[in-house]
Amino acid sequence: MSSILWAQDCGFAETAVRSCRNCQNYVRVQDNRNDDLPSSNVRRGFCLLGQGEGRFDLYVSSSMCHDCKGFMFSQSKALITEEEQKISQLYRAFERKEGREIEKILKATHREMAKKHWFFCWIEARGETNKQFKIKNLDMLMKFEEKFDLSWKDYIQFIDLITNFGKQYVEKLSKSVSPKESAKV
Repeated sequence: MSSILWAQDCGFAETAVRSCRNCQNYVRVQDNRNDDLPSSNVRRGFCLLGQGEGRFDLYVSSSMCHDCKGFMFSQSKALITEEEQKISQLYRAFERKEGREIEKILKATHREMAKKHWFFCWIEARGETNKQFKIKNLDMLMKFEEKFDLSWKDYIQFIDLITNFGKQYVEKLSKSVSPKESAKV
């Protein structure tokens, strides 16, 4: 029985968006590799089926699943997606409210920053805003990331495993084909 049919029977199909993030095959990855703080606004993951093309790179967009043959609705993943959206809204509200104040403080305390090009000032202010949001919401963000499927380290090991398997498979095939057979082809 297809999971989407089950979802329709339970009433979820009408409210749930067909999205990679709502799919059983979507694997969320913790993105805390830079400063060991949970990510505040970047929620990334990959398709366990390789998006049907052997692609296991991380992505943010959820629009790839509209014609996906492997889409399987998951109520638990849909609930996590809703929580992601609430955190993103919280972050945007914090950025609007606190971001300008942080930028003013940075410019007032760092004369060099005030002399920089506006874009670099904006990048530094945005980074500081992100850091302040993480610090103020650390408990909530850490609880949320516990729901993720893989840590950054585990994701790197997964990619290494796939890469090594592919290399070994190709080497095995190339050794099994004799030069005479390859000349015939």
